Amino acid sequence: MRGGAPRSRRRRATTGQSLVEFAIVCPIAIVAILGILSGSWLFFQNEAVTDGARGGARAAAIATSLYRETPSGSGVFCESGAPHTIAAGVSASAPQLPVDSALLCAPTGSTTHLQDTSGTPAGKAAITVDATPSLAAPTSVTVTVTYSAKGLAPPLTRTFTFTSASAQPVLQP
Repeated sequence: MRGGAPRSRRRRATTGQSLVEFAIVCPIAIVAILGILSGSWLFFQNEAVTDGARGGARAAAIATSLYRETPSGSGVFCESGAPHTIAAGVSASAPQLPVDSALLCAPTGSTTHLQDTSGTPAGKAAITVDATPSLAAPTSVTVTVTYSAKGLAPPLTRTFTFTSASAQPVLQP
């Protein structure tokens, strides 16, 4: 006969040990997995903002006019929207990015800057356009896209703001 505890008692002791080890490791593993998923989601959002800025810059570079007075003759100058709007270019390049589809207009007195003058709605990406030397006859445009995204799970649940800018030379007809 061997000494020590009977076989059935030894088996119960190791079963309890496994349960304790699982209780210690499981919460750490879950937090690590959720952190990886949330970080991946934020990286994806950052890439969408970058892609959107590139697409918007391409759309602005081929726009027929970045400085056209609105039909009402109110002295407000906006992008022409032809062949399509800059917001449509951003949206086509980054379909997962929520974009405000309003025409971008020049704030009062500005001849080099376009933005959504009515204000960007919450949860949508903000788009601004800067033209060099002016919106009337640009040689290059810079499109900046800014978007605030919230992390999916702890430890990254706060709101992160992503900004990306892309510059393109304007194609002259």
